[in-house]
Amino acid sequence: IVGTEAAGASGYGLTGTYSLEIDQRLEENMETGFRSGLNVPIVLDQPDGTTPEHLAYIASWFEELDDVLFGASWLDPSVGWRAKVDVPSWVAWAMTNEIVANNDAVFFSSVKMTKTPDSASGLGRLHLGPPWDFDLSLGNASAPHDPDELWVFADHSPDPSAVWLTRAM
Repeated sequence: IVGTEAAGASGYGLTGTYSLEIDQRLEENMETGFRSGLNVPIVLDQPDGTTPEHLAYIASWFEELDDVLFGASWLDPSVGWRAKVDVPSWVAWAMTNEIVANNDAVFFSSVKMTKTPDSASGLGRLHLGPPWDFDLSLGNASAPHDPDELWVFADHSPDPSAVWLTRAM
């Protein structure tokens, strides 16, 4: 995703591109990140989160996502969850991981995301992807896979962090 990395302490510089990852080992690995109000563990890959402004901004942004996704108007296309996320990227991410039966797509770790920058033409959105970590896919996992079932949501219970994806689906 093309965009200017968040590099300022205010304005569009603060709302620039953020590369993020869901990782339940956030605290164990002493990563720079936070847990959303719904307990989704989010690691800041870029910017590295060393400025308090970046960490506060993106944590607040995800609090808004949590609120919108579970709010009364969550299905409203102009103010609901679709106003905060890039739906095609979420669909592509889910389908890619489903097709390759990716055991790592249960929102425990290795779920890459990008929050695009705000601009004069609109607010940034959360993109899922790029797809990542395929070492436990295409039958290379220790657990058997029933090809007649959805991989992420049937064979392997999604991690509680999958609350966004579960709600969106």
